[in-house]
Amino acid sequence: MNAVELAQSLNIFYPSNEIYGSIAGFYNLGPVGLKLKNRIVDLWRYMFVKAHNFVEIETALVTPEIVLKASGHYDSFTDPITQCKECGAVYRADKLIEEKGQKWVPEKAEELIAQERCPACEGELTPPKEVNLMFETRIGYGGKNVAFLRPETAQGIFTDFPRLYKYYNKLPLAIAQVGKSFRNEISPRKGLTRAREFHQMEIEYFFQPNNPRFPHFERYKDKSFRLKQGDQVFWITAQEFVEKVMDNEIMAAFLALEWEYYVALGLDPNKMWIRELEKDEVPHYSQGNYDVEVETQYGILEIAGNAYRTDYDLSRHKEFSKKKFPTPHVVEASLGIERLLYVMVEQAFKGDHFEFSPLAQPYDVALFGINAKIKPWEALRFLSSFDIEVLFLDQKAPPIKKIEKAKEIGVKEFVIQDYLGYTLYDGKNERLSLPEIAHRLKQKRASLLQGLL
Repeated sequence: MNAVELAQSLNIFYPSNEIYGSIAGFYNLGPVGLKLKNRIVDLWRYMFVKAHNFVEIETALVTPEIVLKASGHYDSFTDPITQCKECGAVYRADKLIEEKGQKWVPEKAEELIAQERCPACEGELTPPKEVNLMFETRIGYGGKNVAFLRPETAQGIFTDFPRLYKYYNKLPLAIAQVGKSFRNEISPRKGLTRAREFHQMEIEYFFQPNNPRFPHFERYKDKSFRLKQGDQVFWITAQEFVEKVMDNEIMAAFLALEWEYYVALGLDPNKMWIRELEKDEVPHYSQGNYDVEVETQYGILEIAGNAYRTDYDLSRHKEFSKKKFPTPHVVEASLGIERLLYVMVEQAFKGDHFEFSPLAQPYDVALFGINAKIKPWEALRFLSSFDIEVLFLDQKAPPIKKIEKAKEIGVKEFVIQDYLGYTLYDGKNERLSLPEIAHRLKQKRASLLQGLL
């Protein structure tokens, strides 16, 4: 059994609507997967948003057509596809070429595809064409107003900037958002790593271009991360990044912060780096892009993208909306959840169970009675009131079986109620009251968080 098979058997994640055969690119999070996702978001909120007093908002999923024309998604958010003339199978043309170990060159697209055959039936492939990846919809019954499910969370932040800037009346201004985005991938494969519906955690940091300083940079300047430039991977501090790579403390701080965040979630720093994108990979309006990448059994996965987007987005929205508002520059830090969740699962896999990092484990403690007659509902309600995540095992099974079930998903602490009270198992066995147990568990997590930043 591999990591994905065990994750699905333990209801961490699995294909959506699977009783009907499922559709590729859509996945559900089960009880354990949702807890893991919440851990990911909670730690991001603490390390990125709350610790820096950033602003967090939530914007609409349905986006009017004009917004995406201004952003460029309407015209250029595309992928090249090719279709088999025999069996009708559709493929991403660039991925088809890259999987053969060749480099995709758009200018030579027809020539490259002409040399390939359909992987399914060896049939001839059509010349590649670009198709838009956005999900289209209409607003209102019989409506003529075209809209799309948002392909990224960023544009809602940009269109909200004028209102929020007017309210806070200051720069720098960092606006955060976590939520779903949608991309109609051509032929999604590799499970959770390429989904059509996924979550992003994003920050747009607006600042004056002549002042790319970060107010909390002293906290990050000596923190190091692995940077990849070309074929070279080396350790560099945030201060060295500012001095040798990009004179922008905001970008340097975000890269150092992301590195610390991923390590705190249990990612192996020896299988991870931050790659500086090549010039031909960077959009024309960007002054630098840096992706966090991880080695996995599916190959190299990008789990975060960082970009110095200049004033491109705000200037475009100012032009299309014909409204007056400032257009400062922006550094974007965009982190994906589903790919990160997959990487955490893969790296936590221990053959027959998962071992997550203390800050990522889905539950703080497992709770059950010493026998079937004891139902520790009072303990469940009490511990939950302290925001402690409790796995309440109410099945008919001996304690050892319940402990084994909890350990499968990475739970390491256990509270067992008997006729005399409660015992906390956390490496040692202690008779404690419920308030003492709650304090112990809360203090443990607080000390882990205080050790960050």
